[in-house]
Amino acid sequence: MVKRKIVKQGAATMMVSLPAKWVKENHLSKGDEVNLEAEGQSLVVSTQFSRKRETRIKLSRMVEPSIRTLISNSYRKGYDKIAVEFEDNIQFKILEDTVKNNLIGFEVIKKEAKSCIIENVTEPSLDQFENLLKKMFLSIHDIFEITKVRLEKPDSREIEDFEEVSIRTQKYDNFCRRCISKQSNLVDNSEFFWMYLSMIFHGQRELFHLNRIIDKKTRVHDKTKKILAECYELFKLAEKAYFEKNTELLGKMHDIEQQILRQKAHMHFAHGKDEKEHAIIHYLLSASRKFFQSNSPLAGLLL
Repeated sequence: MVKRKIVKQGAATMMVSLPAKWVKENHLSKGDEVNLEAEGQSLVVSTQFSRKRETRIKLSRMVEPSIRTLISNSYRKGYDKIAVEFEDNIQFKILEDTVKNNLIGFEVIKKEAKSCIIENVTEPSLDQFENLLKKMFLSIHDIFEITKVRLEKPDSREIEDFEEVSIRTQKYDNFCRRCISKQSNLVDNSEFFWMYLSMIFHGQRELFHLNRIIDKKTRVHDKTKKILAECYELFKLAEKAYFEKNTELLGKMHDIEQQILRQKAHMHFAHGKDEKEHAIIHYLLSASRKFFQSNSPLAGLLL
């Protein structure tokens, strides 16, 4: 029997080294993959891989959101091959765009009249989880900066397209959840991790919808810009608490959400008249609420 100490990487992943003799005997090297199977209290490591996980989907009278949701969640759930039946080329185009925009490493490898195969061809290794999680957070920082510039200078062209940033964020979010699904027996508190990512991502989506209503004529009060700054602070605290494993920051999140954002926003709603600005405040409040709600699963991760 060979004993190994467990090493913690990030807030949720536990790692252990493989015995050098076993690695040499099985001709393994950096970048190779091994199969892990949980059997009660035992974890069996082998070089024999189980068959790729496959599923089949039938798109019957479905519109874009439903198609995108089905395909994305099949990917998130850990399937490596997805057989799809569709009704027409309109559905196929939606499906094709979803694969391109939402799934990292997947492609349509075969297409017939009313069916196709989507398969994992160049997916990053699952041990890239932490790196892509960091990229997801960086993308959300980008959309905050874009929102700030667009509220201050609505006609500015020297900024990145918020839609492209949102697509990039969606890809990273989907990959991270896929990692959680495929390694649920290895990722500590995977259910809390899933909920945490969900809150963070949906907070970002509120900012995406906010940007969709901004145009060259949009003008907002300084108080609205202040609410954006405080919403950003909530997000940064949710990020910092995770990466630094600091539960004390959860209290600061509560203070911002309860004592500052709500009071200022409600006062602004009472005195403002511009309908578009009301909508912008609504999205900022919704984003703030989502970022604040991430503190509950985050607490579960950090404890």
